[in-house]
Amino acid sequence: MNDLVIRYQTRDPFRIACALQYQILFEHLGRVYGYFSCFNRTPLIHINRDIDESLWPFVCAHELGHSLLHAHTAGTHAFNDNSFLMNAGIEREANQFAVEFLLHDEFLEDHPDMGIYNLCHLVGIPKELAWMK
Repeated sequence: MNDLVIRYQTRDPFRIACALQYQILFEHLGRVYGYFSCFNRTPLIHINRDIDESLWPFVCAHELGHSLLHAHTAGTHAFNDNSFLMNAGIEREANQFAVEFLLHDEFLEDHPDMGIYNLCHLVGIPKELAWMK
């Protein structure tokens, strides 16, 4: 993860996805927040356009995590409300990737008085995942 940040000089998951030539699609996905897929060798990050915009960076980082950590896993994995509760497996790994990506240690050190829930809200991490930091 730090290699990505150093290489692309950003922690913006949208900019990194674009630099990796991923297509980002904002779609109506019902209860699904997002998912990652490939079509004709083009990596696609699908984000539900109907969820709160403040969650978009987290969903993008979560799906970016899937693409980098689970490229060998067949099929697509839908991210939804239940994904916040998953403590094991690839959903937990993608959540951990997104939390560490968006709420990195330097950011915490720069804002010592804000509290973890406020910081999570600030960067778009669902409060249900604050425990991961």
